[in-house]
Amino acid sequence: MKKLFAFFVFLALLNIANAQTPLAKWPELNNFHELIDGTYHPSIKGQMQPIKEKSGEMYKKARLLTKHKIPAQFDNAEVRKATEKLVTLCKNVNDLVVKKASDQEIKNELSKAHSAFHELLDIAKIEE
Repeated sequence: MKKLFAFFVFLALLNIANAQTPLAKWPELNNFHELIDGTYHPSIKGQMQPIKEKSGEMYKKARLLTKHKIPAQFDNAEVRKATEKLVTLCKNVNDLVVKKASDQEIKNELSKAHSAFHELLDIAKIEE
């Protein structure tokens, strides 16, 4: 009986370990998520170096969202429109960094991009 119980516990744990979060089902968005979180949250604390170092990479990863096929469970006109908006805002952030705009200008545009990311998650019905 103990072996049977242990077997079922093992299966349950295996199932939990293999479960994918909705965000993980869209790899490009998941990769973008890691990058925007790693730049936006430090900027709130006044740490602008992460976004200044990674704005180009963030823009590139945002563009990948439109170059790769959106997983069928998320793909619809609203999601595509929200993705395009996110790409535009990430381009704006990168342009500001490249032209050495003020930290406040960069922070404001990054905040818009971060909000657009969360809007995309909401539209696609993806929980973090």
